[in-house]
Amino acid sequence: MTAGRSAANRAYRLAVPISIASAVLGVGRELVILQRIGLSEANDLLQYYLSITFTISILGDAMRLAVLNLLQVGTLASALASTMITAVGVGVPIAFWYARGGPPLDPGLLVVAGVAGILNLVTVVLLVHRQRSGRFLPAHVITVLPNILIFLGVVLAMGRETPTFVAVVVGLFLAAPVIQIVMLLALRPGNSASPPVPEPGNGVLRGMGQIGLHGLGAVGAQAGHILIRTALAGQATGMLTVFVLLSRAVDTTRAILLDTLIGARLADWAAGRGRVPTLLDPVHLSLPLLGGILALTGAAALLGSGASTALRLVPWLVVVLLPGAWLTFLQRAGYFYLNATASPRALIVRLGVLDAGLAALLASATALANWGPLLLVWLFFVLRIALQIVLIQRAGVVDVRD
Repeated sequence: MTAGRSAANRAYRLAVPISIASAVLGVGRELVILQRIGLSEANDLLQYYLSITFTISILGDAMRLAVLNLLQVGTLASALASTMITAVGVGVPIAFWYARGGPPLDPGLLVVAGVAGILNLVTVVLLVHRQRSGRFLPAHVITVLPNILIFLGVVLAMGRETPTFVAVVVGLFLAAPVIQIVMLLALRPGNSASPPVPEPGNGVLRGMGQIGLHGLGAVGAQAGHILIRTALAGQATGMLTVFVLLSRAVDTTRAILLDTLIGARLADWAAGRGRVPTLLDPVHLSLPLLGGILALTGAAALLGSGASTALRLVPWLVVVLLPGAWLTFLQRAGYFYLNATASPRALIVRLGVLDAGLAALLASATALANWGPLLLVWLFFVLRIALQIVLIQRAGVVDVRD
């Protein structure tokens, strides 16, 4: 084992307990909110506001991947400028989209939720830069600190009236990226990654173009989330809250185990050292196993599509989301590795077209076929990821050895 690999493994072992502690606070926050306002219209409204922040933040993956590409040829300043322009250009329409398609919203909280999502994207750029430069562990600590703030803020707001409680929680999600940005700017970068190899041309325009390549898929993913969440918001009370809680649990697990590993190894990958662990190699997933997962989850989506209450929806959601989460792990690990070491433009375009196409399919299924939300969840969280894995396998470029 090389010294670089050993250092990355040590950092990962230290970061996992930190991530677990952060996840415990995140789960605790959700339980406190559930205790305070239950599976109610107020909780659905809160989750709707937070869905605005979350949906804008989905572009964060496109930003991560684009920044990994951009830092191979340009500076952090141009990456930040490209990010700000793109984030505002995407975030504002998303906020208005939610405002038009859901329950009546307070204009001030709508703005707070939208700005929080935009600042989350800026945070992503700084985080990737610090991780890529070799400052993974301190950057990782900064990313989890706001969970303490949000948890404490939620607990302190328990005694407030319900509308005030909802407003405080939405505001806390804006405070989090503000704190992260300040701390990441104060953290000096390391020098582990290879220096950029400059390319001629406008760095900001190049950055927007690279974000646009990855952003095609991100916009499709954002549209999918909007369609699913607005559909659930129109169902029985509590369905949107249940979906958000379960999908957030999946995201938390991914952040603890996978994103921490990716962050720990970014510096090595950017310097041309190391590979993705074999167990996370999407190329090694057999097509029969992938087909079995699609059949199992698809059957659960059909059987559970008639669920009339939030609690009856839960077991079917679990059967659909958990296998989909495992597929997401494989897809994410392989794709991040590729983008840390090169810029696979053909694959980026194919995945983007796939995501945009499936978003259009979801929109058609909602408007014309009147499909239930659970079938939309299956299309988006299982079928979409399975097709992405097939495209990565056909690319044949994730030759993984650990």
